[in-house]
Amino acid sequence: MSDPTIQRFVIQWRDLDANGHMRNTAYLEYATQARFAFFATHGFPLSEFRQLSLGPITLRDEITYVREVHMLETIESRLHAANWSDDGSRFRLVNDIVNRDGDRVARVVADLAWMNMATRAITAPPAELFQLVRDLGDPSLRRRGRSGPQQTGTGDAD
Repeated sequence: MSDPTIQRFVIQWRDLDANGHMRNTAYLEYATQARFAFFATHGFPLSEFRQLSLGPITLRDEITYVREVHMLETIESRLHAANWSDDGSRFRLVNDIVNRDGDRVARVVADLAWMNMATRAITAPPAELFQLVRDLGDPSLRRRGRSGPQQTGTGDAD
């Protein structure tokens, strides 16, 4: 897929709950997978985080469900940044989960922070990583490959 902010997944048996639709924790797992895939595509795979002794930690997750998803359906996670602290140590990423028709089925909003793995303290990221998050905040700049800080909202309107 050419846009690294979009990750595609096929719903599997293990993703279902007792009602036969996608279970709540599966949304969180796919959102996390999409975030790590995005960072890896931009030069920050897990090995780089280890070398930097830095890792993203989740402070809060919120899921808004809109439509059911069933086994063997294809979904896409569309990732963007919604907000960040002045030093970049804390940030909010949003995964809009859409079905094959492009209709939103869920939204995962994650409040995250960068943790220094040696000191176990929240810390500012390297400048390149902070810029990557800021670029993710403005889809029009991201598509053109230009950078610039901008904060965007997380409005739930379709």
